[in-house]
Amino acid sequence: IESELFGHEKGAFTGAEALKKGRFELAEGGTIFLDEIGELPMPIQVKLLRVLQEKEIKPLGQTKSIKVDVRVIASTNRDLREKIRQQEFREDLFYRLNVLTVHMPPLRERKEDIPLLAEHFLKYYCEEFGKPPKSLSSELMDLLLRRNWEGNVRELENIINRAILLSTGDVIQPYEIGWTPESTDTCVVGREITRMHYKKAKEEVLHRFHAEYLGDLLRRNN
Repeated sequence: IESELFGHEKGAFTGAEALKKGRFELAEGGTIFLDEIGELPMPIQVKLLRVLQEKEIKPLGQTKSIKVDVRVIASTNRDLREKIRQQEFREDLFYRLNVLTVHMPPLRERKEDIPLLAEHFLKYYCEEFGKPPKSLSSELMDLLLRRNWEGNVRELENIINRAILLSTGDVIQPYEIGWTPESTDTCVVGREITRMHYKKAKEEVLHRFHAEYLGDLLRRNN
């Protein structure tokens, strides 16, 4: 992580076969976005604090520091004040980063965004999978709006991804992803499954699982 952020000299450590500029140096005059800052190891937190205070970095293997002019934006879904109490995050780094805070409400608190996000993911994944344009039925959109979204936007993205893979027509219906009109908080097996013979129902559930699982692997590996 230190090498990725601050760079290194050739021979600074085993495998360092060439000079490498770090992300801070590459972002000179611009912005660096540090995602999930709450997961940063404590030793790197100390070095990051020094960068923010002194506005300079020291690549691994170098004796001289390099001045950098970079705007830092950091994000987290963790409670950093709680991590400070647990001594897992430095308080001085927290206050150095916490100049201007933008709170992003969870998806369940901004459901007016769901149709816009769903349309975005539909267009994106139809193009990625080489599928013709699809749309969501009004019944499925109603279920999306009623859902609690514990997994936030990533959960919505995964559901739209699965819907594109499993649907056969231009308009995606709830039953095609195993939802019923009663489905809200969880993606339950459709009621039609429970009316089947056990063996056939099991095969149907496995088929849907395989389609989702393999579809996700194909997407992540392009």
